[in-house]
Amino acid sequence: MAIVVPTSGETQILNRLFNTSTPNNPLEVGLFTSPSVVPGKSTTLVDLVELVIGTDPSYVRKNLGAATNLNGVATFDQLTWVLTGGANAYDVYGYFVLDSVTLELLWCEKFPAKFSIATAIQNGGTIKVTLKMELD
Repeated sequence: MAIVVPTSGETQILNRLFNTSTPNNPLEVGLFTSPSVVPGKSTTLVDLVELVIGTDPSYVRKNLGAATNLNGVATFDQLTWVLTGGANAYDVYGYFVLDSVTLELLWCEKFPAKFSIATAIQNGGTIKVTLKMELD
């Protein structure tokens, strides 16, 4: 599935690209667990239902870092979540990118298929994501 930039994130992304007065706060990537969400222009972080430490004590958001740009394709370093699992198994349906200070959702993407994470007793699971954005 393609990334979706909600209306709330469009302005911030354009300001970052054209280096206006908007501060370039660090970006963070997180995982979401809502099976019913279909990312769209009005999607918010609340809609996505972020994976929480209460579900899996090993979960933390990851810093996005800088991208390499080749022929209009920005590629970020691969991010890896080694999830230990919680008391119950759970599913992850996609990722999101947000401003770490304002918590404004910049973009999100639903995975083609869910990732099922086993319980802690069953050793959890690993999710790897490489973000790419093509400017067209």
